Order: sequence, then structure tokens, then C-alpha cells
Amino acid sequence: MFFLGIDIGTGSVKAVLINTNGEIIGTAHQHYPTNEPEPGYREQDANVVKNATFSVIKEIIGKCNQPQQIKSICFSAAMHSIMIVDAEGRPLTPLLLWSDTRSTEEADDIRYEKDASIIYRKCGTPVHPMLPLTKIKWLKRNAKEAFAAAYKFISIKEYICFHLLGRYIIDYSIASATGMFDIQELKWDITGLNNAGITYELLSEPVPTSAYTNKWREGIKAELNLPDDILFVAGSSDGCFANVGSHVIPNRDLAITIGTSAAVRITSPEPFFDPDESIFNYALANNLYISGGASNNGGNVVNWLKDFLKDNTLTEAKILERAFKIDAGSEGLVILPYLYGERAPVWDAKAKMVVYGMQAHHTPDHFCRAMIEGVVMNLYSIAEKLIKQQPGISRIIASGGFIQSPKWLQMVADVFNLPVHVSDNADASALGAAIWGGYSLGLMTEKNLTVHPAANIYQPEDWNHDFYMDNYAIFKELYSNNKY
Repeated sequence: MFFLGIDIGTGSVKAVLINTNGEIIGTAHQHYPTNEPEPGYREQDANVVKNATFSVIKEIIGKCNQPQQIKSICFSAAMHSIMIVDAEGRPLTPLLLWSDTRSTEEADDIRYEKDASIIYRKCGTPVHPMLPLTKIKWLKRNAKEAFAAAYKFISIKEYICFHLLGRYIIDYSIASATGMFDIQELKWDITGLNNAGITYELLSEPVPTSAYTNKWREGIKAELNLPDDILFVAGSSDGCFANVGSHVIPNRDLAITIGTSAAVRITSPEPFFDPDESIFNYALANNLYISGGASNNGGNVVNWLKDFLKDNTLTEAKILERAFKIDAGSEGLVILPYLYGERAPVWDAKAKMVVYGMQAHHTPDHFCRAMIEGVVMNLYSIAEKLIKQQPGISRIIASGGFIQSPKWLQMVADVFNLPVHVSDNADASALGAAIWGGYSLGLMTEKNLTVHPAANIYQPEDWNHDFYMDNYAIFKELYSNNKY
């Protein structure tokens, strides 16, 4: 038996096919563009993403020599996207991504009205322009015609599910990321809905992440070459499934993902409501939550450096090579890398990059090193709270594109002063979706799941940790001292 996982990311869609032991037997992926028509706007064409997703499904099934053995297809997706569709399911707006910050004023309004704390305690996520809640509030003010004609406000995952099933459902995890869903009562929350200016009828039906069905939209299985008896499993979000795919163990493991953006997460039997409201909480299953913090600034910082240095010969790999020629601590150069505003831990869409300690002897290579150190230190500032919540944490599980850089992984080990375990699979979310599909049908269990030992383990080096902590003491003060 085989299980198919699909991860609908912000830059590409990935597919992973596994057997009952959790071993990967096939992969496929396809990229799609993001549009930035104005500063702060980040949009996609939902049909482009849907078509890419369907193309990848057909590709991965075409690679399987026993497609009738594929028992489930389970979906992971990036959080916080939102769009309006009409009664026929046609998009009335572009798909607004998590990184779209046009609703900054609306987020500020909610915080000013002091509903942000109520929403955080009930819905589990800090109020920020990333939330569909604030984006819907913006659409009500600025896209009045589309808002008035709205049949549903949905994410990209719901849009694709509609085209597969013919109805609108949203899993508890994606719903947790809206700012309008009570993560303990598992229903739409009146405070979030009132702030968005909508009723629950304009949203999809919430379902458990393990919910499954064999009721497909007419003709869709033939269109995608799906097996006759394949079951659709609702699935979860990319952050939650990254923990599943990385085999994160509660009370022991801290998961770190650095791709375009970055995140730190733990798996916990209960949500962790931080007094500073800086830690998110997403429902994964009954009595199982993913808590942590996401950063706007991850691998995109390296891509920015490539453009900033205005050298056409530079690649991201060469940027990293130059950066790691410099010793740990960047000879006292400290950078707050908030190029794209920031989510955790400051939750300030207007946050700016700050450069501290630059002197004449510092070179562009020092600058590159300090930027990458800043990305990791920001994750460390989030993780400090999580480690206090789960004091038994003894290792880091790494995933995302950055695992291709051994020296970046060593930096994480040194800053956190914890060993970093790395598998040879960067697509943890798609793998997590495939595993969850098998779990949900009762056809896979932890007993028969093969968990391979880490392909590489990076042990912390004490002397480097000391250099980093000297800079980290400065790093923690930079935001509060330079807030605009």
C-alpha cells in the first residue's frame, strides 16, 4: 500500500509517495510565481496554483508502477492565505499570501481596540497582517464590490479541495491560522468574526485533520488518473506537518525550518499561551498542538544579499561560502535582519533592519555573515520561551532548504547549544502529509513506521556559542531601542 502527500507551498507544490513503512518511493514538484503589484502586496493566481497541484498529482501517479495501491491523498498547505469566491467558486480577488502586509492598519485597529488579547487566548495566534482576519477586514474597506458579492472567504487549500470534492471544508489546523477559530472549542469564534466583519456562513465547514471521504467531484478522479478507491484525507498545515514529517517528539525535540521564511516549533498536548502573546498555537489533532513562532526573514535574506551586493556572478551558495569565511560572531558586527517586517517574536509588520557595531575593518563578507547570524539569533529569541515551556528539549530537528548548508547547520547548533539532527529529506511537510494519510486510515502506525537515524548530527562547539551569546545580548536590545 502507498500513501500520497501533497504540500501546497507559497512558491511551489511538492508531492511525496510513501509505502507503509514511511519510505519515500517517489517525488514530484512544480514552481509558480508570486506577484507584487504594489509594495506590501503579495498575490498569486489561485488557478495557476491549482493547475500546478493537479499537474504534480498526475505526475507522481504516473511514476507509480502500482497506482491502484495508493490508498490516500492527504494535503498540506501554507497558512494564512485568503481570497474571495462567488457562488460558482470563481475567484473574485487574487489569492493574498501570508506575506502580504496591506492589512497592517487593520491589525493595528484590532490591537488598539484591545480585542487582540481575546483573540490570542481563544484562537491561539497573535494579531498581525498575516492573518486572514485582518486581510478580510482590509477587503471589506478596500474591495467593496468583491466583498459584497462574496459567497466564501477561503484559502488556497480550500479552493483546491472544492475542485476535488465539490464542497468547502477547512481542516482544524488551517482554520487555527485564520485568527477566527477557537482552537479549544474547535469552532468559528465570534470575536474574530466580528472583527473581520463577517458571519461563519461565509467560511468553510471545519473538519478534523484526520477526516476522510470517498465522495469526489464527478469526473475528477478520471481527470487526475486517481485510483478508484483512493480516499481524500483533509490534512493540516505545512508547519504542523513539518513536525510530523520530521518525527518531532514532544518534550524532547525542537523543530527548526528555514526555507524562504523560517520557524521554530514544538509539539505539545496543550497550547502554550505566552504572556507576551508572541507564540502561536495551531491545532493538529485532539489534545495535540503545534506551538512556536514564525519569522518573515529566513532564506530570503540570502537571496536579498545576492541582489544587494550587485554582483551578477553571485549565487546563494557563493553568498554562504563568503559568509562562512568569517569567524563566529562577525567580529562584533550585529544585524537585526528584519528586511521584510517581522512576525515572531516582535509581531511588527513595520520592523526594520538594524546594523550595529560596523567599523572600517568590516567587509561585505562580515555583513553577509552577520545577516545569517541574525536570522538564527532571531529564531533563538523565539525558542527561549519554548525551551522554558518544555525544559526537557535536548535536540533540534532541522528541515527546509538550509539543510543543504553544513556550516549553517553548525551555526544553529552553536547558537542554540544543542545538537542538530538532519534527515536527508527537505520536504518534511509533504512527507508529513503522506504519513498522516496513512495514520488517518489506520493503515499505518508508529510501530511499523521506519524512522531512519539522522543522516547527520551537528554537535555544538562551546567556544563559538560564547561568541554568539556576546552578540545575542546586543541583539535582544536592538529592536526595543530602535523601534520606529
